[in-house]
Parts: sequence; C-alpha cells; structure tokens
Amino acid sequence: MTRVLRGWAFACCAFSAAAGAADWRVQPGASIQQAIEGAEAGDVIVVTAGRYTERLRIAKPLTLRGEGRPQLRGGLTGDTIRVTASDVTIEGLLVMDSGDSLKAQNAGIYLQPGAHRATVRDCELHYNLFGLWIEKADDVRIERNLITGKRDYRSAQRGNGIQLYNSQRARVIGNRISFVRDAIYVDVSHDAEFRANRLHHSRYGTHYMNSYRNLWQGN
Repeated sequence: MTRVLRGWAFACCAFSAAAGAADWRVQPGASIQQAIEGAEAGDVIVVTAGRYTERLRIAKPLTLRGEGRPQLRGGLTGDTIRVTASDVTIEGLLVMDSGDSLKAQNAGIYLQPGAHRATVRDCELHYNLFGLWIEKADDVRIERNLITGKRDYRSAQRGNGIQLYNSQRARVIGNRISFVRDAIYVDVSHDAEFRANRLHHSRYGTHYMNSYRNLWQGN
C-alpha cells in the first residue's frame, strides 16, 4: 500500500506487491516521524526532496529512503536520527545539524545497542558532532556515505566520523570522511572489513584499539 503524507492530506493508494508491505511517501510540510509511527515492520518510507527540521527515532525494522536528496536537520540538538531497532535501512538522505555534546555523544545517526544489521548507504552527513555512532550493533553495513564534521570547531571539540564500539562483523566500505576529530574510531570491535574509504583532514585517519581479525584494504 502506498500512503502519501503531506502537510494537509493523508491518502491511501494501491497495495505493494511485496508481501503486504506498504510504501509511505512523505512530502515537505509533513512529519517523517509521523510516518515512522504509522508504519509497520518492513515498510518503506520515501522522503521526497525538500527540507525537514525534526529529530527521528526509529524503533521498528523499516527502510527510510530519500528521493532527490531531502535535507533532514536536527536543529543543533541531540541526535538527528537515533535507531533502536534491528534491520533498519537508511539511504539517500542528507542528515545535518546534530547537537554538540561530547558527553551525550550527539550524532547525525546513532545506532544504539541492539540495532543489529542496520544499513546506512549513499547518505551525506554534514555538520554533525559524530557522523555515525555505532554501539553494540552487529553486522552493520556503512557504505558510500559522505561525512563531514563541524569544521569550524577545533579538532578536540569535534566528534569522530564513524565511531564503532563493541560491535562485530561491520562492513565499512567506500565512505569519504573529513573535518572530524578521528575519521574512523574502532574499539573492541572484531571480524570487520574497512575497504576503499577516503579519510582526510582529521587528527587520525584511524584510531584503532582492542580489536581483532579485521581487514583493512585500499583505504
């Protein structure tokens, strides 16, 4: 089923062919979070081009897909997107303007413990403290994202591009990361792959410790 959310209307159209899953379309003026709350597990939420100022919490397995590079702005507070469920895919979004609390680990996208098998691909993450914070989330895929930090902050005041902590079997492939404290920070994370990433304008390309059986290739 396709559902369209506008600022003034809600409409239902035809069923999707895929196992009863529904497609939601969110247009400028509507709330992405409202679509997330209304969706069922396995649904696809398509966010159309435009600017959206809201912070999202995804607590069920679904796909959040941008169409035409929509801008999601977090209002310079907290995390712009926080994922608490497993099997979530985020793709094609421009995610911006997290808060700047190092203590709270504010991030453009925060994959909290239990967000296993998350995929973040083909996104742009700009002016967030941490680009991606990944904690106790296994089998994640982070692919072909462009990540730039708060470049007007001093290095010690910035977060890291990708922070991977206590997570297993991550695949971090084809990302471009710059103007952060450390581009990829890896701690207590094993059996991962880091391939074809381009890392520059950071304190360390990789800050790496307490981690084993990981493949680094072509970075």
